[in-house]
Amino acid sequence: MPAVNTPTIALADNGNGTGAVATVGNSTGGATNTIFAAQWAGGFVPQAYASYGSRIGNGTVSLALGLGYWFVYAASTLAGSDGAVSLVKGLRVTAGQEAIFDQCLDAIVAKIQALSLPAPWQTIDVVRRKFPWKRSLILPDIQAGIFVTPLNDRFVQVTNQADDWGEAIQITAAQATNLDLENGLPADLLCRQQLVDAFLPVHGQAPLSGVDSVYNIVIEPGPIIDPGAFQQNFDVSAIVARCLVRRTRGLT
Repeated sequence: MPAVNTPTIALADNGNGTGAVATVGNSTGGATNTIFAAQWAGGFVPQAYASYGSRIGNGTVSLALGLGYWFVYAASTLAGSDGAVSLVKGLRVTAGQEAIFDQCLDAIVAKIQALSLPAPWQTIDVVRRKFPWKRSLILPDIQAGIFVTPLNDRFVQVTNQADDWGEAIQITAAQATNLDLENGLPADLLCRQQLVDAFLPVHGQAPLSGVDSVYNIVIEPGPIIDPGAFQQNFDVSAIVARCLVRRTRGLT
């Protein structure tokens, strides 16, 4: 049987707690395009997908989604033809205006929490803060933590109407090793590798799921083992994920 065209979808948060809008494109004329979505709260897979609306041909579909992160795709069907599905895209549904920087912080925390991190790091110990790691932020009964914090942004003028902004987010991994010169190093290096791999852009995937305005992420390496922190009995490693956003000039 002939196959229908592979549909495309663009997603937009309503920004008022009512859900989002999916715009279907590239579908075969007369094909039914059904939008499926599943909420994601961390982990390797989202919850079960369910249908949130459909339409014939290209156009928009209103999605009554709850607040939080979602994975969304479109399935295109036509009698007498093989069906086709779009790429899965990420979306964050919000209740109001939120800074892009703030969205990036939340999205990076969510993505790290979805990783299978090596011991002693645990999902519950991945947190966002105003400032990077310091010893007093790790409690006596917690052996490790990952801290997601904002750094200085940068911008480059690209046209007389728009600039490329680099929202810098430092990801700092710390674990207690009590001045041991060898113990903990394999976990330090594996954790760092997983963090870097999680944010390197992959062709065909959104750079940062849930923040559509981010068009690329650049990794800037930091110290593998910070000497000052080591003297305080902790291995501390850091990288910076710089989220690139093109912003049109003008008041918003």
